[in-house]
Amino acid sequence: MTTEVQMLERISLKLKLLLGVALIIIASFALSTWLHLYELRIAYLNEATNNARTFTQELPREMQKLRESNDNLNWIRKVQTIRCIELYRSGEAQGVKFVSLLDEQGVAVAHSDVNQIGATVTGVLPAGQSLYRGAALLGDGIIYILIPVTGKDGSYMGTIFMGEDARGLENKLSQSLMISVLVFFLCILLGITGLYYLLKMFFLRPLMVLHEAASRITSGDLNNPVVLRGSGEIVELARSVDLMRISIQSKLNELSSYGDKLEKEVEQRTAELAAEKENAEAANQAKSVFLANMSHEIRTPMNAILGYSQLLLRDKGLSFQQRESVDAISRGGTHLLALINDVLEMSKIEAGRLEPQLAYFNIREVIGDMESMFANKARSKRLLFRVENDSQMPDFLITDEGMLRQLLVNLIGNAIKFTHQGGVTVRTVFQAVTEDTGRLIIQVVDTGVGLSSEEQERIFEPFEQSVMSSRQYGRSGTGLGLAICCQYLELLEGEMRLQSHLGEGSCFSVELPVHIADNQTRRLSEYNRRPVALAAEQPVPKILIVDDVASNRDIFKAFLQPLGFRLAEVGNATRALELYRSWQPDLVLMDKRMPEMDGIMLMQQIQSAAADARLRVPKVILVTASAFKDEERVAIEAGADAFLRKPVNEFELLSLVGRLLRLEYVFERIASSETVSLPDDISQAQLDALPDDLHQGLLQASQQMNFTHCQQMIEAVRRHDSAMYDILQKLLWHFEFEQISECMRRRSSYSD
Repeated sequence: MTTEVQMLERISLKLKLLLGVALIIIASFALSTWLHLYELRIAYLNEATNNARTFTQELPREMQKLRESNDNLNWIRKVQTIRCIELYRSGEAQGVKFVSLLDEQGVAVAHSDVNQIGATVTGVLPAGQSLYRGAALLGDGIIYILIPVTGKDGSYMGTIFMGEDARGLENKLSQSLMISVLVFFLCILLGITGLYYLLKMFFLRPLMVLHEAASRITSGDLNNPVVLRGSGEIVELARSVDLMRISIQSKLNELSSYGDKLEKEVEQRTAELAAEKENAEAANQAKSVFLANMSHEIRTPMNAILGYSQLLLRDKGLSFQQRESVDAISRGGTHLLALINDVLEMSKIEAGRLEPQLAYFNIREVIGDMESMFANKARSKRLLFRVENDSQMPDFLITDEGMLRQLLVNLIGNAIKFTHQGGVTVRTVFQAVTEDTGRLIIQVVDTGVGLSSEEQERIFEPFEQSVMSSRQYGRSGTGLGLAICCQYLELLEGEMRLQSHLGEGSCFSVELPVHIADNQTRRLSEYNRRPVALAAEQPVPKILIVDDVASNRDIFKAFLQPLGFRLAEVGNATRALELYRSWQPDLVLMDKRMPEMDGIMLMQQIQSAAADARLRVPKVILVTASAFKDEERVAIEAGADAFLRKPVNEFELLSLVGRLLRLEYVFERIASSETVSLPDDISQAQLDALPDDLHQGLLQASQQMNFTHCQQMIEAVRRHDSAMYDILQKLLWHFEFEQISECMRRRSSYSD
């Protein structure tokens, strides 16, 4: 069916019209021929009936006379049979086949064939054919004629049944059909020829003109008009097509003009965008350079500050006040570095340069650190601080420990900051997914000020803070903490949920996928231990320190020298290359940014010198003050064995050196840091014994967070109560102004 439809679609319109007209003519001719032949047949049968009546017209009268003259039925039938035989013989030459006389039952009472007398001969007639009605029927090459006979009184006397040869009738019908077909073909030939010329003149030629015009318009030729003379629907259609051509030509001209204008605007805008892109790239490059320089300029002095702080804290001869002072310097520097890292991390996130560093760590230790970090802060505000660890949680997990710690510091710090009564709960839940993977869920629940629904929608955006916190604490932060947390979670493929009601508290829930680390991958015995010497029976490595800043070299020496390493130091790359050739160190600890030659170039020069002189290639630790982690990838690809960021942590440095040189250390256990005394350790009697002027001065100085004034007031307290002095001095050196103020207010509220 589909093939026939496709063939019909490929036939031209001209041929379709001719085929349609031909089919109509053929159908009309067939119908008219059939009607004509039917009429001829009826006429021929009527003629045969009339001839039969004439042929047998004496037979009915003789039957009436026989009935009137003699009542002997047998004799009458014999006479009638003789008469039928005579009629048959007289008409045999004209094609009469038989002549018979039937009674009302269709039984032959007289017949030209005496063998048929008494037989029912109407079997050749159609079923239901009446013998009381005249008829002429054609069948089996014979015309069967029925002529009913009635008496003078109208009574039925019988039916004359005779048959004639039908070949004459069939010959006449065949001749008529042949003539009709010849006439038909002649007419159809003349009709199609005439119709074709008429269609071509008045229909097909105008359509071809329209087709050619449409093809020209489709191909884009709109200059030639569509011309058809005369009248009629096709001419009107041609005029409409021409009007359409004119309209299209006008619209195209308008579009061309608008396109030229738009093209000029696009070119202009493209040039502007290109300029803006160059400016943006230049600004971005400038920002990257600025951040890199700022990171280097800040981390370099911070390396000295925190490095010397670590060295001083190792001195067991420090007094308590000196140790507290150094510890305050270390904590202040660490806090400043954390604030700087927040800004740098946000910039790296925006630039897409931050990637998670997956490693195993002790999750229970991380949660314990958070508890130690915030317990005193919560107690100073008289808050209940609880940590609920899942007993099914593994000890060691694999994810980015730094990002997780930053998440917890932000969430727990905010919870304690904005909670004034009740408490803060940190809850951990571990859900195993497979044998070595799972999901870590950490919930930080507080009973603080809460957040409105509007604040919940924007609190995770950069530089956003809650209205309540801004009113009570002012702009006391960068507003980047939660934004960085969200970016961290996105990098770790985790998510954060918030449930909060204004005035009732909040619940921050962090969920992230983790891998379970083998508990044997880290030795618990190494926790809270510090290397103090190289283990016996192993060669003492030679380490070359290359840094253009003397304080940085001093810090590295102070970290390494007590363990027994053989050290050499230089301040420039040229001298480092010379010393490498002559001394051949096992490890080179070099700064990445130096005036004459940077660390990467120096490393490549050392590798080249080693290849030329067949010297041993030393292990290289590249040190940088940059905060961007992609520099680590660049350094490792350039050939560095390890990468270290400033400020340098003593344990991290010694761990890298030990791993690269495959060393064993002698450890000592680090004593737990002394806890900060709390205001509750000062009794009410001690507060009451404090002079009023000293009490008011210390209260005012602590509320103003004036360190110098507080120091003067606490020194004055020393003359009255040395025990109270020790407690207040510890609080001051930890910058716990709120706790000092709370202690002083406790005496005021008691006095009232």
